[in-house]
Amino acid sequence: MDTSLDRDLLSRAERQVAVVRALARVLPADALLWNSEDTAPYECDGLTAYRERPLVVALPETDAQVAAAQGDDYMKSPDLDARQKAAVRWAEAVTKMTARDDDAAFQAMQQHFSEKQIVELTVFCGMWNYSNRLCEALHVDLEHPDKRIEFQKK
Repeated sequence: MDTSLDRDLLSRAERQVAVVRALARVLPADALLWNSEDTAPYECDGLTAYRERPLVVALPETDAQVAAAQGDDYMKSPDLDARQKAAVRWAEAVTKMTARDDDAAFQAMQQHFSEKQIVELTVFCGMWNYSNRLCEALHVDLEHPDKRIEFQKK
């Protein structure tokens, strides 16, 4: 076993700190959960070999923001600010694999995010796209439609 490779890998705690810091730059502090007891309900059990609590859970501020981000007219929504709209647009372009040719979406990202934040958001989108595509191919339901998490109003 190559122990030099093991030393190069970040520990879970180090990765968690990095992810929380990255998300804290773009989300309000009360939208982030990272303590073990807070993330327990979000544990992934869709893949038995990969049963693990998430490093962090990011929650929206309102139901309206969730609905706006999921809708086709998010760019017109008064519930999302320009920065949030740029991030949703970028996530959509990354997901649809059109980001390479969407100069306007990239320029909007550059107006609201640093280069490092753009990379972090792109990697985050890519990781979720990978997970979703893998589960879709293997017919794994991580969340049954009748048991979806409902967000409470503050």
